[in-house]
Amino acid sequence: MLRLTALGIMGLAFLGAGRQVDQTSPKATTTSNRIKACVRLEHEVGQLPLEIKVGDQTVRFVQWKAADEKATELIGFTAEIPSDIHWTVEAGDERFDGNGDDWLNPHGVVGPKVKPIRAMTLCAN
Repeated sequence: MLRLTALGIMGLAFLGAGRQVDQTSPKATTTSNRIKACVRLEHEVGQLPLEIKVGDQTVRFVQWKAADEKATELIGFTAEIPSDIHWTVEAGDERFDGNGDDWLNPHGVVGPKVKPIRAMTLCAN
């Protein structure tokens, strides 16, 4: 009986050591070490030139769009945006999520539903 108890303790010690080796093994790595980085723009909306660092990526705004040349409210943008960055545009009470280099308010350029950009958040995945 004493011999079985000693073997049981040795077996538990062996199993514990095996688990410890697995946790520190190079094979036990995570698939993603990137931290999500986000930048919120409010007062910067409309400025040119505008370069924003999002994580290790750079976004360059090249144009802000208005309904016409006299309008001061901005309803769209064109930018150089890396493919792994997505954005959320806040216009009025609505939020528009997307990715890509170009956005124009989906309600059009004029009308009661067209609200100007009040803020924008850029996030690196």
